[in-house]
Amino acid sequence: MVLVASNLRLGGYLFSYQGIGSEIAAPPEALHEWHLNQRAPFAYRLLFPAVVKGVWRMTAQTNTAFYWCYVGVSFAVGMGAALAFFQLLLALEFSPRLSLVGVTVFLLLPPFLLAYTLPVHTREDTLGYLLLCGGLLLLVRKHYLGFALVSVAGAACRETLLILPFVLLFFTGDFALPKRALLASLPVVVWILIRTLTDTNREAYDPLAGLEWNLNNLAQVVGFAFITFGPLWIGWIKGRNIQLRSTAANKIDLLARSAPWAIALILLSTFLGGIYNEIRLLYLGFPWIIALSLLFFKTYQQQLETILKTRFYVGYVGGAAIASALIHYVLVTNFASVVGPIYYDVPVRTWLAVAAIMVFLTLAVLPLYWLASRKEVANSVRYD
Repeated sequence: MVLVASNLRLGGYLFSYQGIGSEIAAPPEALHEWHLNQRAPFAYRLLFPAVVKGVWRMTAQTNTAFYWCYVGVSFAVGMGAALAFFQLLLALEFSPRLSLVGVTVFLLLPPFLLAYTLPVHTREDTLGYLLLCGGLLLLVRKHYLGFALVSVAGAACRETLLILPFVLLFFTGDFALPKRALLASLPVVVWILIRTLTDTNREAYDPLAGLEWNLNNLAQVVGFAFITFGPLWIGWIKGRNIQLRSTAANKIDLLARSAPWAIALILLSTFLGGIYNEIRLLYLGFPWIIALSLLFFKTYQQQLETILKTRFYVGYVGGAAIASALIHYVLVTNFASVVGPIYYDVPVRTWLAVAAIMVFLTLAVLPLYWLASRKEVANSVRYD
């Protein structure tokens, strides 16, 4: 339903022959030509095109059939990502109810809610989210053979999924380092082979273009990074601190220990090789950020419920709404001087509205983060 609403009501391109053609560099009347997968770096992302074309070859192989195969596979892997994340949260010992809350947050954050709109794009990314959650789930359950298969598939889907062998190598300790290094090297070798053997137009790919844009548009770097997760940027830090103080052997410990390194790697690699406006790249951090934020709210549930009922908090939320509206007004009326040029031709007002909403949500939860974890409250919470 989220993807349907996104494409019908929020300007998504997925229900348009012209829109899909624009995204995969193909004429609307011959989408199967998919010229984008002949250019670097897109040519190295083999898995998603292979799945779409594989399904299409089982049909009448018309242009209409290709269109619906592209749409169908996109929806299927999007739903698969949500289900895989739900299973991951259950494996991290969240209740079914809290796991459903986490999946709802995953679906409603801007990178997913506005998938298939610019600048989010989204082609193979939802398949990447599915493989990421599947790989982490297998790591948590210690199914290393399955993890090896998923991480190899990840290397063929997107180069950013090499974060999976990174987590295996440095944050699991069930067997010796040489064996972990051997297992972690498999997707790396596959990635190198793909880049070496794929015949494509390498001259068309400028690996420094993203870095140059990010350096010249730092205001947008900060803005789009904030929009990606909003108030959860604070939540995962709070949740991680809770887990690190715990003396119990909880399944979420893997994510707590790897979170700062994984998120730093995502932020750095996007800054060096991507464009921050494409928040789908930053969204790779969602398993860590959402799960650890959930841990914070799970730990302080009673305290939070008490705070939410106070007159102070109700009045504060009203003030936060006014402040957010003022910020939105300033951005709309001074857009060119505050934000600067836009990399893509995007619906600017939509994204300014998203920014205002995320500002409001962040302001609204700030006292929850602070009041619930004050020293006298924190001392009343057991960590084991």
